[in-house]
Order: sequence, then C-alpha cells, then structure tokens
Amino acid sequence: MRERETKQSNFIQDGAGLSEEDLLRLIESVEAGELLHAPTHLKDETLARVRRERRRVADRQLFVYRAKVLAGMAAALAVLLFMPADRAAGAELPYGLQREQEEQEKMAAERRMSVEAEWERYLARQERGGPEGFYGKMKERIAAIGTSLSGKTDAR
Repeated sequence: MRERETKQSNFIQDGAGLSEEDLLRLIESVEAGELLHAPTHLKDETLARVRRERRRVADRQLFVYRAKVLAGMAAALAVLLFMPADRAAGAELPYGLQREQEEQEKMAAERRMSVEAEWERYLARQERGGPEGFYGKMKERIAAIGTSLSGKTDAR
C-alpha cells in the first residue's frame, strides 16, 4: 500500500510521468497556443442550453398566467351560477334600502312637478306682460327695428 502511494506522489511530482524534455515541450506548445482552443461545438451547445432554459422559464410563466386566468373565470362563473335569482334581479332589498329608494323616487317626482309648474308660471307671466313680457317684447321690437334699418340701407 505504501509503495503505491509513493509511486503516485512521484508520478505527480515528476510531471505526470513525463521526462524533463517532454515537460518542456508541453509547456512550449501550451504557450504557443496549440492546446488552448475550446472545442468548436462548445459555443453552440452553451447557447442552445441557455435558449432552452429561457424557453422553459417563459413557458412556466405562461402556464402560471393561464392558470390564474382560468381560476378567475371559474370563480366568476361559480358566483354567477350560485347567486340566487331574486338577488340578481334586485327584487329583494332590505327594508331600509327599499324605503330609502322609495323616498328618493318620491322626491324626484316632486322636484320634476315643481320644475314643470315653475315653467308654466313663467310662460303665463310672459304672455300677460310684466317684466318678462316687457323684455321679451323689447327684444322683438329691437329685432324689427334692426331689420327695417338694414332693409333701408340695402335699398340705397
């Protein structure tokens, strides 16, 4: 056993079993650049491996995105299918909300009637005269005077 270890250490120390001349030639050839070239297929294999890894990552991200979209769609469909029909139509509101909605509709109807009544009063005042009628008639008179003056200037 000891002999074997001694031979191995000598083998390593002696330059892997090379003589001094062979070792010097090996050093010179390495320095000349003969043995430093990488294999020609190494670049292509490395780039292909990187592309495959990037493609795997992109495919995984796409799969996760699709899974999220499908889960969202399934949840939306479940909500639509399991929601009671009367809740979907809005027929059954809590008493407080139903009463509030009725009050709002009543106030809107009263407001609409108030606006219509005010418009009717305005039209009646304008027909009778008063300030609205006076200003309305003044506007008509000024327009008539303007057309008559413009007609006279055109005739000259």
